[in-house]
Amino acid sequence: MLDLLGSILIIGGMTGLGILYLEKERQQMGELEQFSYLFRLLKSEISFKKQPLPFACRCAGEKIKGEKGRILKEIAGEMDGGSGRSFSQLWKEKWGSFLQTSCLTCEEQQRVVDFSAFVGYEEESMQENMMEHQIEEFRRLAERKREELEKKKRVVMLLCSCIGILFVLILL
Repeated sequence: MLDLLGSILIIGGMTGLGILYLEKERQQMGELEQFSYLFRLLKSEISFKKQPLPFACRCAGEKIKGEKGRILKEIAGEMDGGSGRSFSQLWKEKWGSFLQTSCLTCEEQQRVVDFSAFVGYEEESMQENMMEHQIEEFRRLAERKREELEKKKRVVMLLCSCIGILFVLILL
């Protein structure tokens, strides 16, 4: 009886590890979609409302809840406050510290940080084009992650269950 209970716990534990692995992938996909949304908001503020970059950051920050919204508001506040630092410097600093705890890959984190090198006080159409590029890039990354997740889901769950069964057979 204890052997059966132990076997079920081992197989369940290994399956749980597979679920945790897939959850991390889901979180990455969610973050990529959130950054796509963030850039879409910034673009709409610049394109349709004709807002300068600090106001666009503030308005987008008010619409986005949580840490990402707070970061955008901080960037806008420092730009308005005349800290003497450029948008690029502020963007890299604020997002760099946030992304250290993010579940995004290093390449994806670098794409977020590098965005600031191309947007600043350039003309409106240049800012719009860069925002559109970022929106498309993050949408494409999220879609690719979604497709990978669908492909991996069955394989990971089957593999983890099989490893659990293998452990049970070894221990018996």
